Amino acid sequence: MGARTVTEGKEPAGFMKIRIPDGEIVEHENTSMFAAPHVRRELKRIAKMDNPPKEKTVIWY
Repeated sequence: MGARTVTEGKEPAGFMKIRIPDGEIVEHENTSMFAAPHVRRELKRIAKMDNPPKEKTVIWY
């Protein structure tokens, strides 16, 4: 499962991919150290859903 990441004021956009069974990050690019924990936590939460959405926008501040 993966996510495109956009950190406010940072370009270009990043990407993070996790392995669903254990939540291990298997791929990442341009994901800021501040955004990474939030992205990983949300990907793990979505992965546990019975019927996860194909696309989801997540905003944190």
